[in-house]
Amino acid sequence: MKIRPVHIILLLLILTAPALSAKIPMGSWRTHLAYNNIVNIAQTPDKVYGISQDGAMFSVGKHDDNVEIYSKIYGLNDNNVSYINYSNGNGVLVVAYSNSNIDLITDDNEIINIPDIYSSNSINADKSINDICFNRETAYVGCGFGIVALDMNKCEVKDTYIIGDNGSFISVNAVRVHEDRIYALSGSLIYHAPLTGVNLLNYQNWERMSVPTTAQTVSMAIHGGMIYVTDTEHNLLKYSISDNEWSDGEKGIAYVNDNDGILWTIDTSGYITATIDGEKVTVHGFSPMKTAYDSFRKTIWFSDTRGIMRYDMASQAYAPFKPSGPAVNYAWRIKNYHDRMYVVPGGRWASQYSRPAYAMIFDSNDTWLNIDYSTIVATTGSEALDFVDIIATPEDKRHFFAASYGFGLFEFQDDMPLRVYNAGNSGVESIYPKGTADQFARYQRIDGQTYDEEGNLWFLNMGTPSVVKYLKDGVVKGLQYASLSNMNAIQDILIDKHNPYIKYIITPVISGSGTTSLFVIDDNGTKYDESDDRTRMFSSFIDQDGNPFKPSVLRCIAQDNDGTIWIGTDSGPILLGSGYGVFDDDFTITRVKIPRNDGTNAADFLLDNTQVNAISVDGGNRKWIGTETAGVFLMSPDGETTLEHFTTDNSPLLSDNIICLDINDITGEVFFGTGNGIISYQSDASEGGEDFSDVHAYPNPVREDYHGLITITGLMKDTRVRITDVSGSVVYETVSNGGVATWDGTRPDGQRVATGVYIAMCISDNGKKHAMTKILVIN
Repeated sequence: MKIRPVHIILLLLILTAPALSAKIPMGSWRTHLAYNNIVNIAQTPDKVYGISQDGAMFSVGKHDDNVEIYSKIYGLNDNNVSYINYSNGNGVLVVAYSNSNIDLITDDNEIINIPDIYSSNSINADKSINDICFNRETAYVGCGFGIVALDMNKCEVKDTYIIGDNGSFISVNAVRVHEDRIYALSGSLIYHAPLTGVNLLNYQNWERMSVPTTAQTVSMAIHGGMIYVTDTEHNLLKYSISDNEWSDGEKGIAYVNDNDGILWTIDTSGYITATIDGEKVTVHGFSPMKTAYDSFRKTIWFSDTRGIMRYDMASQAYAPFKPSGPAVNYAWRIKNYHDRMYVVPGGRWASQYSRPAYAMIFDSNDTWLNIDYSTIVATTGSEALDFVDIIATPEDKRHFFAASYGFGLFEFQDDMPLRVYNAGNSGVESIYPKGTADQFARYQRIDGQTYDEEGNLWFLNMGTPSVVKYLKDGVVKGLQYASLSNMNAIQDILIDKHNPYIKYIITPVISGSGTTSLFVIDDNGTKYDESDDRTRMFSSFIDQDGNPFKPSVLRCIAQDNDGTIWIGTDSGPILLGSGYGVFDDDFTITRVKIPRNDGTNAADFLLDNTQVNAISVDGGNRKWIGTETAGVFLMSPDGETTLEHFTTDNSPLLSDNIICLDINDITGEVFFGTGNGIISYQSDASEGGEDFSDVHAYPNPVREDYHGLITITGLMKDTRVRITDVSGSVVYETVSNGGVATWDGTRPDGQRVATGVYIAMCISDNGKKHAMTKILVIN
């Protein structure tokens, strides 16, 4: 099993994450991952690397405390790092991924990909990588099926050891080399064999030794002629190699490791104990698992729930390090308001999620503010689980509401929890008003929030008689519609921007019926009185060709800049015209057709048989469509042309499962909540401004080593942009996408322009407003 390694040479500048800025280069990506709960660290001469429980990797510079993040964007070959270890003798950091792909990062910042395990079709077993140790030029990788030996010089797999009964697969949880003998921990057995003189490929050459425990083993270390093993009952078991004898050690030990030639024990209270330079040292962390010792600086490094933690032995001071990021990698809903991105982690569908509530906000200063579960509970006095929606008030970015799928409506003021509206103190209702105390509390299900033109908050309180509710002057009231009453699966409400008397409500699945529906309300101008309303419920539709269309799922709803309603289904999007036509007997939907252009006049429906989870409309009226399995599509305003299609294969996208997305309408940055966390992409469109008060270009100056797009921003919608040199010769013309226009820095013949000053003349679409900005290009 040998595959020729792929080499990528990267300068440190490329490997290092750039300083975050609101104006990242057009067409570039950046990750937004949680860096809490560090589960592994690896020390190199200059840095300490760490990975989070969710697979995000970063490092801390020993010299300058500089924090750097790593991902596919910065040169790695995959996402979701699962294990790391550093070979001092080879000067290589081994990075293993959850899919069993492997990268080697040398001290010279060369990245070498070894995909052998990941791409092997001969291993029909668990390929997860659990541990890595080194012996001279060989790395031994403990996997879910056995042991893989990597040749660090040739950067390839040289052997695979399948050592279970009759050559069967076994999961190797830990692997070590001691005095030219290899030891592998699997369950309650330790397999061992000499490194030389026998054929390790033959399972019969591996001896077995039972660990005296009935619990599952957790970790193994070898130090001072002793083997140390911990189990899930927190026993530390010791084996003397010379005496061939087991003995009991301390109780209450969670982990043991032998990094840097030191025996480290970590107890269940988070105390780390080791003997360093003849002195017993004890430090404390929160859920520490891995440790390292820098003998030059006399510092101890360890993994911690707060990041990578450093303990200075001289000053006895602790210092945590981690990049700014969301509290967790779950993103159920992302919303843009006031140059901020608001994120809640979900989820819903009965009580299977029960995720602690967080309000996570990416602010305009490019830092994350996380309002955590404990703060929310302590302030409101309420349990807080499964936040499924979030909305900021129109006038104040620090005043917002979060909908809980179980515990009511939570209000935040000044970026802090303020109160909860629940069935005990407001018009919010429980599905079980006469149930047990636990049922009453846990079934106050809220979702789908929006504001009307008067600044009143509307939301959905599912499974109750009055599903549609509004908060006006601090009081929650409800409206009853027979078709919605007691419906358990209701997700979104949208008020028509062009016809505010009309509201659209989607129900992903009607409880018990197995169908999905669209419910439309015409409030007749009396929004607080449902008695004169017109309503219509759709579980199936007729399309523009007169054909029936019955989706299994309606997942999302959005309105574009022309007023058209876009609804995501399990068979692509459907389109509804804005206004009262939805109540006509001959009402039809539109399914976008993509011509095949094969001479047959045939066409295919846009994303037919593909579940659409999220739709957002950018400043150019283009549609960003997130799918369940096919990544992200950027479609033209009419949906007929695919402008971009991002997947994990052709971009840094973290997963092809897009759960939610939204766009910062000021910067044009698009945020994707995926199955593996949040990532964003700097698009070339934003909302157009009302004037030209903030027209500018970036980067500016354009240096000789920059070859990306030059962005002119702060424009009005459909601004005509003409770029000339100082003599007035036109080198480029375009029309803005909303508030953004781009130029690649070339002349009409495709050649890069000469060094000099270039002038971007900006004219509004009606010709009444003008602006200009200068761009310095250096070659």
